[in-house]
Amino acid sequence: MRILVVDDRKAMRLILRRHLVEARLPDLELVEASNAERALEAETEERFDLVFCDWDLGGPGGGVALLEKLRAEHPDVRLGFVTTRTAPDLVERALDAGGLFLIVKPFAADAFDGLLTSVL
Repeated sequence: MRILVVDDRKAMRLILRRHLVEARLPDLELVEASNAERALEAETEERFDLVFCDWDLGGPGGGVALLEKLRAEHPDVRLGFVTTRTAPDLVERALDAGGLFLIVKPFAADAFDGLLTSVL
């Protein structure tokens, strides 16, 4: 399973990496990107089974803009957002944009595992 983790904060990329490794997904291969540009390059070079993206990713439009750009090139991209925000309108916007899920930071290991089970 190939997963791309996109977050402008290295600490959050490491936390996501740790949770994904602990989930013991088969044949896990993790790639990290610190911004939208690097994420687009990574997805162009190699396809991913799942993308975890920070909602507040630096740059214009944040994570939603990245999802829209990825979908323009790869309509079947599977992306979910990671955020600290919980407002219902944000959840609705994330899902309307085509996000598979929205996981709220900080997240517990069991919630993370449950999410992976439902998405995969």
